[in-house]
Amino acid sequence: MRPIRTVLVVILALALLPDSPRSGPTASSMRVHGLTAPATITTDRWGIPHLEAASLPDLYVAWGWVAARDRLWQMTATRAAAEGRTHRWLGNAALQADGGAQLFRLRERAAAIWRRERADSSVAMPLERYAEGVNAYLNECRSGQRPWPTELVRLGERPRDWTPEDCVLVLLGFGITLDLELPELAELRTIRQFGLEGATQRRRFEDRWLYDTIPDSAAARMWPARCTDPATLGRMSPTSVATPSPAAERAIDAWLAAHPVHEPEGGDRASNEFVVGARRAARGKPLLANDPHLALTTPGAFHVLHLHVPGQVDAIGASAPGLPLIVSGRNRRVAWGATAVSADVIDVYADTLSADRRRVRTHAADGTAGWAPVRTTPYDLLYRIAGVIPIPVLPFMNVRRETPHGPVLVWDDKAGIAYSARWTALEDDRIRLGGILGMERSRTAAELDGRAATLVTPCLNLMAADVDGGTTYRACGLLPIRPTPLGPGPVPSDGRHEWTGFVPTADMPHWSVPATGFAVNANNRPVGAPWPWDSPRYDWAHDRAR
Repeated sequence: MRPIRTVLVVILALALLPDSPRSGPTASSMRVHGLTAPATITTDRWGIPHLEAASLPDLYVAWGWVAARDRLWQMTATRAAAEGRTHRWLGNAALQADGGAQLFRLRERAAAIWRRERADSSVAMPLERYAEGVNAYLNECRSGQRPWPTELVRLGERPRDWTPEDCVLVLLGFGITLDLELPELAELRTIRQFGLEGATQRRRFEDRWLYDTIPDSAAARMWPARCTDPATLGRMSPTSVATPSPAAERAIDAWLAAHPVHEPEGGDRASNEFVVGARRAARGKPLLANDPHLALTTPGAFHVLHLHVPGQVDAIGASAPGLPLIVSGRNRRVAWGATAVSADVIDVYADTLSADRRRVRTHAADGTAGWAPVRTTPYDLLYRIAGVIPIPVLPFMNVRRETPHGPVLVWDDKAGIAYSARWTALEDDRIRLGGILGMERSRTAAELDGRAATLVTPCLNLMAADVDGGTTYRACGLLPIRPTPLGPGPVPSDGRHEWTGFVPTADMPHWSVPATGFAVNANNRPVGAPWPWDSPRYDWAHDRAR
């Protein structure tokens, strides 16, 4: 452990209101652990903090400090939601949402990822120094130097120290927010209303009007095999569907009510981005724009700030409170933006249970069948009697179950079926943070594109443009390879629908946009038929992109 030194941080407070008289900055000082040289945080009249430090480690300490100063309540609430603990504040109404967070074991997974990633200095330094900055602010609140946020005062909550694994937890939480879509469950309603044939044919006309970000002409040049191999075409004709019992349907409806899936229009979670090549712009430089279309909330989803270390970084943009990463922004050489991919990265399997309900049927790659145990662990949930008296949830209701496919969403004891979710975001051994941390220090669009390519979750469409004219588009995330076409509803657990791997990073939809071209993404499909991999269930409307 290196010694922690205490130095001075100067906070310059400018006039906060645009119509107020502009006065000279007033300085106040405090002592912050972890810094090796003075750092300056200037908050401008619009409330945007500008951070300047002598080194990257000091910058991350200042970043954590100012994130806690501006968004401590939000960071505390985000952590509690990811851990499945908000019901301790909000009561029984939050039990199902907290149960979902605990079901996907976000806390345990974040801890395991951090234990592995801490060996990488490009990960350990940013996250450890950021956590030091957050905790420095927490200590000022604990000592009475700074007031606690009003929300925490009202709740009687005093947050524990922030840790690097909490930053990982925030990233996994973004995966839940952007990637947790379960169309199989919603499709059951369509099957009940229109029958299997009606559900199969429902989108046969809409799919002919999709807008693809990468034009077919460019995709055909990058993936020529798809255009010449008839075996790869027309593979998306649907197959069989696993139909639940009425009891399971009621349970699924309850799960959907607590975890609403995306509607086809997606208006409440839509985003736009575009990049225009240099030769299409009057001044000969590429243009880039990004609009996340996030709802207006207090506090806002993003924390806008400016970071500066001489000779290393000078960037401004939107960061996620609790995670030191600028998601959408610019530095002096590169600008970038993101939208949600909305790819189908989760399959809900109908796993067959044994007679004693302790095992599920499995199918090996060679076709042989066997049995595997159902893993059970308790929830950490409290139920409030009459909304007041907290007691642990009763044992028979207090079981998290997991099959080899993943967490069990619905347990159909009568039919002997466990509806389990296999999700690419649960492939924790593939999650690496060294690429995305420091994305704001990229010097070219190509470098930023390469960093973004390492992202596993959430799945994002990322565009970048640089001052030399480089323009790129990439769909980021981990996508499964399915050997058998998907039909509507849960996937039969018969061995024919097991994933055979994941789309290689080099094969993910990507495009170096030509100087005379442009690219647009508004949550629409990244690429069409020339791409050699199937991309089912793109339910976002294409009309904004078109």
